[in-house]
Amino acid sequence: MLNNTVTFKFAEVVNTYDDTYKYLDNTNSDNLFVVEVQTYGELETRTLLARPSNPNIKQIPLIGEQVIIFSALQQQSTNDIKEIQWYYLPAYSIQSAINNNAIPGLADIEGYSDTPPNLSDFSLGKTFTEKIVSPLQPYEGDILIEGRFSNSIRLGSTVKTNKTQDEVQKNYTLQPNWSGDISTDPIIILSNAHEDKPGKAFTVESFETDHSSLYLTSNQQIHTLSLSKPINKSTSISDFKLSQLIGDAERIILRAKSDAIILDSPLRITLNSPDVRIGGDTAKHPLVKGDQLKEVLLELIRIIIAGVVYKPAGMKSTPAPTELNKLFNMIGDLNKINSNNHYLDK
Repeated sequence: MLNNTVTFKFAEVVNTYDDTYKYLDNTNSDNLFVVEVQTYGELETRTLLARPSNPNIKQIPLIGEQVIIFSALQQQSTNDIKEIQWYYLPAYSIQSAINNNAIPGLADIEGYSDTPPNLSDFSLGKTFTEKIVSPLQPYEGDILIEGRFSNSIRLGSTVKTNKTQDEVQKNYTLQPNWSGDISTDPIIILSNAHEDKPGKAFTVESFETDHSSLYLTSNQQIHTLSLSKPINKSTSISDFKLSQLIGDAERIILRAKSDAIILDSPLRITLNSPDVRIGGDTAKHPLVKGDQLKEVLLELIRIIIAGVVYKPAGMKSTPAPTELNKLFNMIGDLNKINSNNHYLDK
């Protein structure tokens, strides 16, 4: 019989099943992401199966991590019959760690000693490999989503107060790599494989050390990103104060599956690279440099005109004036050969 009291228990994850990480031909479709837990803090331990409490955000705990479980209805419940299922909340931060929060053996009341077992001798899972992961430097108001493998999403803002810069620096171990004028301006940073330090020391996103990252700014200035060649037609990244989308990685691929890739700008598109290939990676026909082509064609026309105006010896007739006019008109047409908007590197 179901009453209005929700039961909560302390529990330790002791096992995972094929149901947890595999889909088994619809035989476990109602029991996905389940883990086996062992309760403690009561007269006797109980071994139970628990599902994640949040169906939309999966944070499946590792073996040895500590969770809080609670009882609630499951899918076979009806108005007349209320079937109960145990659900687990995300592992709580018993180790204050990002990579794992396991203390195995807490649920083993009789066999547990005052000294926790050595984690290096304990398997946290079947395929999981633990690595050192540094927590991100938090700033007041941030929402941080941090993975076990040095990947993260920061929903943050401009870090700014009415205090002096020296006083601001006292509030945080590490200063952000962005700045702005309004403290409520939002910023989103997706970072993959950021720098990790020993002893749970804080780290902060960096273009220099992160393997790949994506920044969505509002009015922040970014101080740590440098380009392979400086830009002088556009405002530099560090001086630009409006919104920017900045992606950074060893290689960037944009692929359209069935339609065009459209780069649209009301001002300028700069391809800041020493080697630009159009049509394919093996393209080998060089692009023509407009100014140099114009000079070659102009000199060629001048030579032809000289031969027409000053009739060479042995020539029986003088070319028609209309042909000569065409040559002079070509000189004027050469001024149209170069675009006023699109340019190649020298």
